[in-house]
Amino acid sequence: MIDDECWENMAPLLDDTPRRLAPRSFTAHCEREPGRLQLRLVLARDEHVDDIVVDEDDDRIVAFAAICSPTVGGHPEQIEGPFHVYLEEPLGERKVIDALSGRELPYRNVLAELAEEYGLNGNGAGDEEHVDRRD
Repeated sequence: MIDDECWENMAPLLDDTPRRLAPRSFTAHCEREPGRLQLRLVLARDEHVDDIVVDEDDDRIVAFAAICSPTVGGHPEQIEGPFHVYLEEPLGERKVIDALSGRELPYRNVLAELAEEYGLNGNGAGDEEHVDRRD
């Protein structure tokens, strides 16, 4: 058994800012490959994902995220990013539900959006034919 007082003295202080865990809603989803579900979250620079839990049923997947955030002085800059979980079976026709809000998450393929915006095909190259000029 660990003596808590001793453990607190041995554990290094990582940050002066107290932190908390809180649920956060996802913004969108996309299945990157069969069984690999991408869930999108908005985080501040000083936040991180502690855990993502998914519950799979025949007709839906319910996803929950726990985010670790500072309790004071959080960074105001936010960015949306991808987080991946592996499913027991491919997504198929199942809906993806956000556990916190209860809403169905929209489908969003960011890579396809970028390819369309920049005129790229699926491998990151432009639509023009690639010519290898190395001899």
